Amino acid sequence: MEKTKKLIFWITFLIVASFWIVFLITDNYCYDNRYGLYCGLLSCWAGASFFALPVFVFSSITYFLRGEVFQKWFRFSAWWIPMSLFFTLITQESGGGFAGWGWGKQDTALVFLFLYSVISLILVIYKTLSLKFGKK
Repeated sequence: MEKTKKLIFWITFLIVASFWIVFLITDNYCYDNRYGLYCGLLSCWAGASFFALPVFVFSSITYFLRGEVFQKWFRFSAWWIPMSLFFTLITQESGGGFAGWGWGKQDTALVFLFLYSVISLILVIYKTLSLKFGKK
């Protein structure tokens, strides 16, 4: 399990680092839409790697905790992240509801990321405390 901890930590670190590099590139070069497809691909990568940020944060936290805590969090993440990506992908691009406000991909992604972060935090704290005070 120690190898899995390190692997997840470094993979998500590289994805988050690439996100910031891509963000800087798209922010500096793509504002005037001269580069077309290139900037579209960079924008897609930046959006997809957005999911890696909370995974990186929690893999960093669980890296220094007991293996049981990491396993609990990893099992939750293994089904939550694909589910979040699926629902984000099937959501319409942007809504057209009342007064132009609607539900779109960004809203779906943010809700799932917020829920993932809250649930992960609860799981990590619960499992750490239960191991500390003898409940398994």
